[in-house]
Amino acid sequence: IPSLENLPVSLEEAVSERAAFRYVRLERSDLASLVFTSGTTGKPKIVMLSHHNVITTPIATSEHLLNNDDHFICILPLFHVYASVGNFIGPFAAGCTLVFVRSLKGPDIIHALASDSFTCFPAAPQLWEIFFDSILAKVKAQSAFKYRFFIFMLENARVFKALGLGFIPKAVFRPVKNIFGPRMRFFISGGAPLKKKYYNYYRAAGLPIVEGYGLTETTGPIMLSNSNANLGRKFKAGTVGTTMPGNHLKIKNRNEDGLGEVWLKGDSVSPGYYNNEQANREAFDAEGYFNTGDIGRIDKDGDLFLSGRKKNTIVLDSGKNVYPDELEAWYKQSELAADVCVFGSRIDGKETVCAVVVPRHKGSGSFDAVKADIDRLNRMLPPYKRAMRLAVSYDELPKNSTKKTIVAEVAKLF
Repeated sequence: IPSLENLPVSLEEAVSERAAFRYVRLERSDLASLVFTSGTTGKPKIVMLSHHNVITTPIATSEHLLNNDDHFICILPLFHVYASVGNFIGPFAAGCTLVFVRSLKGPDIIHALASDSFTCFPAAPQLWEIFFDSILAKVKAQSAFKYRFFIFMLENARVFKALGLGFIPKAVFRPVKNIFGPRMRFFISGGAPLKKKYYNYYRAAGLPIVEGYGLTETTGPIMLSNSNANLGRKFKAGTVGTTMPGNHLKIKNRNEDGLGEVWLKGDSVSPGYYNNEQANREAFDAEGYFNTGDIGRIDKDGDLFLSGRKKNTIVLDSGKNVYPDELEAWYKQSELAADVCVFGSRIDGKETVCAVVVPRHKGSGSFDAVKADIDRLNRMLPPYKRAMRLAVSYDELPKNSTKKTIVAEVAKLF
């Protein structure tokens, strides 16, 4: 574009005594950023983020979680709000150092971890699962006994620590800790729910995971679990913790189980959608609370547990609600399942819970093996929650740009 000014990018040219710094008149409420939501169906909405949003959210996050000598390994794409806040502006605000890895290949990430002494590692749940699965595969390849012993220690590390024998799991898991470096304090997981199994495995290995929750509309991480500087709060698998300072949470329309709609308000919440009054009327109530579209409950400590998206809720003919995210997490406990999608479908005139499973291993008999394991897990569920129709897909489930499953396409293929 010929009319655009060409600016130098070298530090020597850009910073000189002759250059006059131009002050910009700016209010906190002024627009800082326009971010498109992923929009799996229909037209994506444009989220407005103010300067107040992008100042307060990273500062609240960094003050709650980081030390100024923390050293970050950065692999997340910065066009997502989670990455820009959790992997750049937040650490920058806390005075941390950051290293951006050039390649996202597993061996290159491992090499980067080995060549530097990182303390914090933000990523998506999928990466934490892949990492631990590869560790388990290596142990299994050594011997069946080592694998069974390793799993036993993962599942019972807390017992050993309670008995004053914490040095035993510490010695067993030292090689795992060495992969990530001697100074690694914690991992951060966000963007999707992390399976409880992996949360507990990493914690048993002495590598706690902080789970974050937020949306583009909340400038990323508006809630964090175990979220003080010393990670001293009680560890709980499956919770996204409490809101960051300056933000408020409300659960509306609770059912008998305490589950309801998650609404948020405060410093991190967007002023609204750009040029979209209808979307703003639907998303915000009279008090300024934003409807996240998620379903959740709060426990006695004030920690939030999420059950899934309201729009994905399956309403059975009996009037009972089934939350696909809960069921997917349950079925993913199966060692045979690499991925699972649960949805509702009208079959023989009845709303029916359906599941599609991507098996870890292809081959003869894999459908029967997967079905047998899903049936086993079903027996531990109330009858109305069980997936009554099952399909196996040997192809990856359709995903959007943020690697979230496009449920409508799965249902169509089903």
